[in-house]
Amino acid sequence: MQFLSLIPLRYLNLLLPTVCGGCGAPSDTPTVCYSCMKRFQRVVSREIFINSSRTLVVHAVGAYDGPLMRLVLGKARGDRIAARELGILMASMIGDRLHEFDCIVPVPLHWTRTLWRGYDQVYEIGGALSRATGIPLLSVVRKIRRTPFQSTVSASMRADNCRNAFVLTRLAKNLADK
Repeated sequence: MQFLSLIPLRYLNLLLPTVCGGCGAPSDTPTVCYSCMKRFQRVVSREIFINSSRTLVVHAVGAYDGPLMRLVLGKARGDRIAARELGILMASMIGDRLHEFDCIVPVPLHWTRTLWRGYDQVYEIGGALSRATGIPLLSVVRKIRRTPFQSTVSASMRADNCRNAFVLTRLAKNLADK
């Protein structure tokens, strides 16, 4: 089935009917149907303090519920289409804020988890987001320590779970002043 990702979507839709990634019903769109889009609960962007002089604004497609939860769980179970749909949804949420983003930086899985899953969903999501927006995707982070799934760790322990698990690659020099 991996060969299907090589076929342009307009031709693939002629061969296979398009279904909504949120509810599974036949759909005219490559992502989620209008009914599911209306069910997305908007969330406010959050500013996270990195240190005393740096902050990071985090954006989300919506609340982790209903059709969005189905897509998120799907991408974690190996559904590449769900992962791409999440990237397209992210692009649609950016709207007129496109100028605010210098690049897309995926936070990858550990290589053993990528091997186990068969793909790394962050590159599927990031690639779709990059193609839809024209924002460059930069692979500047590498995971060097295998950690438990974040979903299995309490919210208060998630930062500790990731501590010292990632390094920057040589390409990180491209992020100067970004």
